[in-house]
Amino acid sequence: MSRDWLALQCAYAGVAMPKQHVIITVNGTGSPDPFGPGFAGELGSQVDQELFFWQPVGYPAATFPMGPSVDQGVNEVVRLVPLYALSPQWSGKVVLSGYSQGALVANKVWRDEILSPSGRLHALAQSGAIEVIGIVNFGDPMRAPGICNGNVAAGFLIPANLDGYVTGGIAGPGDLTPAQTPSFLMSCNNDGDLYGAAPVGTTPWTQQTGVGLDETLIFNIVQNFDVANIIAIVQEAAAIIGLNPGAIPTDLITGLVRGVITGGGGLSGVPSTGATSIAHVVALVEALVNGGMFVASGFGPHGDYEKFMPAMVGFVNSVGAAAA
Repeated sequence: MSRDWLALQCAYAGVAMPKQHVIITVNGTGSPDPFGPGFAGELGSQVDQELFFWQPVGYPAATFPMGPSVDQGVNEVVRLVPLYALSPQWSGKVVLSGYSQGALVANKVWRDEILSPSGRLHALAQSGAIEVIGIVNFGDPMRAPGICNGNVAAGFLIPANLDGYVTGGIAGPGDLTPAQTPSFLMSCNNDGDLYGAAPVGTTPWTQQTGVGLDETLIFNIVQNFDVANIIAIVQEAAAIIGLNPGAIPTDLITGLVRGVITGGGGLSGVPSTGATSIAHVVALVEALVNGGMFVASGFGPHGDYEKFMPAMVGFVNSVGAAAA
């Protein structure tokens, strides 16, 4: 039932309209338009309009630098939430949802602004003015290792171990902890999606795995780098891990990046000579793409979350009805 039809029914019966919850959605990289394509926005558009008002979030959704883009998304959500919490027509119940970079925004709002005593929304949450009743993330870069409530709720297996390690979000030490992951946090992640299923091990906050370190390293560089230049980022990463940046020809780097992005396995158009360790450079550039590019929906496992939608719509409607 639409909200307009409900209003007519309530007016006819002479009763007050029930208060409405809000679902706040944040799409992924490359979708700055709040109503643009993205799994989070799709979720917001499909939930029960009688229970929820859909509030999509506009933010830069930039690839480089990603950190300031995420910060702007967080700031926008922090601005929006009190508008609903303090208005008598709203219930104060909130669902957050994000896809890819948008999941970073949703998680940081939850952890840093609501749970943290120093967070800007913490006092509102403590007073009961707002209550988060659900979080739904797709391709979640901050997923707590070994926990994947969205997969379980949707009837899918959680991502398998990779390279012998339990998987979690590619943020590594920045992942949510189990204590920060309530049962209503539905993180949906596919095997092969290294944003949400990176081999970080069970304790990335204190000890990172060797195999997951490069992915998290590139992820962190992309978060904070202030030059949108792939070659510079690769050379910076090479220096950090001990390679001589001057030994890596720029045409090799660009060829590798082109091959990875177009599905060529990282080798399309790559010169056969010029680097002391081709395998190391291939791994480095694949880590760049896996750890930082956050390419648009449709790129392999990171774009395959439509299958989760019916279960996640059902989950949001269920928690909304229970909180009504």
